[in-house]
Amino acid sequence: MDSLGLNTKAQILVQTLTNQVCQQHGSGNMSTAIYATAWVSMITRSTNSGMVLLFPESYQYILEPQARDGDWETYASTDQEAEAYLRSAITSSIARGTGSVPCAFPITIFETTWILTILMKSNFSSSVLGLYNLNILSEFLKKEFRVQGGILDSASATPLILADTDVTSKTIETLSLLGDFVSPDNMISTYETATHFNRMGPNETLASAQIAIVEDPSCYIKQIVKAASFLCEIWSLGKVKDKWACINPVHRAKPSALTETS
Repeated sequence: MDSLGLNTKAQILVQTLTNQVCQQHGSGNMSTAIYATAWVSMITRSTNSGMVLLFPESYQYILEPQARDGDWETYASTDQEAEAYLRSAITSSIARGTGSVPCAFPITIFETTWILTILMKSNFSSSVLGLYNLNILSEFLKKEFRVQGGILDSASATPLILADTDVTSKTIETLSLLGDFVSPDNMISTYETATHFNRMGPNETLASAQIAIVEDPSCYIKQIVKAASFLCEIWSLGKVKDKWACINPVHRAKPSALTETS
């Protein structure tokens, strides 16, 4: 294996994350979707010459596979802030320049925390990843953690829209690996129930939420035992529900994820 090549790729990846966290509307590299692209392609704007497509590149993207008898309604848009957000989603998505629209945007915190934890847990040193870039990313995550009150969503600058335990605990873990420790107390007090932890609202109880809580290395013995007990119970009953993979029947679940609770 070319370790030098991997180190270089890891450095480039962290540098890309550093550049993305500075973007006004956030960043995201989630796969694009025809459905989202179709909605954006129908937005029009009134000009002196009449109505024009606001995002013609998106319309062109869906026009090629569209049937000849296909019909699309048009909706007007006069919100400049919304237009700027949509244009950023189109130009900053994984399919840059094609006009296709991502399924979700931005997911700056989600991508930053998952990429960094995977790299650092894979024994890429701080010197290899770049101390300067890691410091910028650490400061970004600490700022978001403070601004959003210790309960984060996948994006930035949009506190509590989709806040959940997955993103929050992954941020806490990332900062811990970077040598910056923040308290999980607000996350615990918000999502803890008598028997388990919710991921978002009271009706969304997923296995990943319990695993995320248990990953926290702090000395929260009561909460760790609670999450582990809940996981063991739903596993034994064959009622594992998770958003990351289809795990029904239960034997299709990821045992590696559950073993992280040990």
